[in-house]
Amino acid sequence: MISETDEAMKRVRTGVGGHVSRLRRLLWLSFGATFALVSAVVASQREGGRGQSVAVPEFGDRVDVELVIVDVVVTDRARQRVLDVARDEFVLEVDGRQIPIDQFSGPQVSAPDSGHARALAANQAPADLGHLLIFLDLGALDGRTAREFVEQVRSFVLDPSHRGARISVAVFTDMMQLIVTGAEDTLDIEQAFDEVVRVSGRGSLLELERRHIEEQIRSRGNFRFSSGSADSESAREIANQIRQLAEQETRRHRRMVSALTHWTSTFGGIDDRKSLLVASPGFTADPAAYLWDLLDMIDRSGGASGPVRRGSLQSTDLTAASDFERIYRAAQDARVTVYAMTPTASAPVQAGAEHRSLGLSTWTVAPRDSAVADARANLTRLADVTGGQAFVIGPALGEQLQSIAADARGGYSISFLTGPEAGFEPHSIRVRVTRAGLEVRSRASYRRYRATERREEALAAAAAAGLVNGLMNLTIQSGDASSPQDRKSVLSVPLTLRIPLGAISLREDNAQGTYSGMVEARFAVSDSIGDLHLGEPESIAIDIPATDIERAREAFWVHRSTIEVTAGEIRVGALVVDRATGDWATAATSITVP
Repeated sequence: MISETDEAMKRVRTGVGGHVSRLRRLLWLSFGATFALVSAVVASQREGGRGQSVAVPEFGDRVDVELVIVDVVVTDRARQRVLDVARDEFVLEVDGRQIPIDQFSGPQVSAPDSGHARALAANQAPADLGHLLIFLDLGALDGRTAREFVEQVRSFVLDPSHRGARISVAVFTDMMQLIVTGAEDTLDIEQAFDEVVRVSGRGSLLELERRHIEEQIRSRGNFRFSSGSADSESAREIANQIRQLAEQETRRHRRMVSALTHWTSTFGGIDDRKSLLVASPGFTADPAAYLWDLLDMIDRSGGASGPVRRGSLQSTDLTAASDFERIYRAAQDARVTVYAMTPTASAPVQAGAEHRSLGLSTWTVAPRDSAVADARANLTRLADVTGGQAFVIGPALGEQLQSIAADARGGYSISFLTGPEAGFEPHSIRVRVTRAGLEVRSRASYRRYRATERREEALAAAAAAGLVNGLMNLTIQSGDASSPQDRKSVLSVPLTLRIPLGAISLREDNAQGTYSGMVEARFAVSDSIGDLHLGEPESIAIDIPATDIERAREAFWVHRSTIEVTAGEIRVGALVVDRATGDWATAATSITVP
């Protein structure tokens, strides 16, 4: 008997308009060992579902301890990595209180005797970069800057000394587009960078729009002097243009930060080293601050009093500021080290010769563009709180990128245990060394995860990056796609999830003559444009006749579902949780939907 339930998808990655995907769950449970065994199970269900009355213990968050890992880089005054710091020279503080270091590991390279040799070891030895995430904000970078960044990063990534790096690339314009995930093959990486180059940067168009409004404001200053009129209608029109630009850019900044937050969180379930390169001018909650200040300055000049100031706090989006705090927390919680890369081009000097005068009645020079500095500072802070660095996209970027490899070679790992007493709130971390003259970089906080959060992270990592926990040896198989009659743009893809029964805890019920268990299954889909969708958890009751239990332990329980997606390359992840023991595992498969 087949029953069908439609479930709305939980959207966990934002930035995609018009691509709504959902999981259609077919609650059809069959047993995939032999035909005789399948018949026995179906017969037992027809007789009233024997075994359904067996109480299977519910699994919740177990009381356990968690190992918190802190990646640390130690440098001297010359910014060279120091490779010979002993464990007892580190001091670890959580919430201002010193705690013991439970585990410690040193750099990938050993420390030679001489200082010069130590510098060479940190800068030239092979480096295991782990997972390298590359994110380009093409909605704000101009084409020239984007191409310069891509070529420098391409050379860095393809350096033969950077062994085993797994490369993921995403770009953002008005939405995030995932180019490649976890690529190790040189050809795949080359093709990913080639595709990025083909996506045009829109930063030049944005700058032209800002300059156009600025010229109108400056023209207004000259008009006031020549006519003696304040022209309130003109002021309202300019204010509306500024307001529209501010709202447009604030929404774009929030979408970008939200997409980056979700993408970063996806990698939280990975224990390897993770570095995120963000190429962007940054993000700010007040992108039109300079234009508001300029308009206010002109309207207030030449008189004892002027209109109420329209910039600063009045134009700051406090919700956006809250979003920015979320990315700071998410990156630290996911143990991702961020390297911020901003363009060299700064805003021209506002009183320079390339600008029209503010008007003879304006008694002061134009203000500085505080939004540029604020956006850069916010991105730099993301690097600071995660133990990374801030670089500039320019001719020296290639040399600066080598600093990422040096961090990987020369980094330390210190760990401590934390338990339920820590709760699930953020806690500050501070790492220092007792040796004089040394500086330390590390993340600034941590938070314990609930068991449900960790499992959801693992499911997201399976769907987005193909990274799985193979504890149960789960497998996913897909069937041929078909198009529903009522939805021509959507394709249905049947899935078969095989769960080895030998990995599931089954409880004997002598009265019913069965062995019973309960698992929870959940699917996730990363679609062709990089959007990630999580389905709702589904409970699966397993009942095996006692006479078949030995054969069953060598076979699979089969769970069938259907996903609805658009055409293209997709990846499907599955999570299975044993409700009796709390054990869980994930699986992933890639599917080409024609």
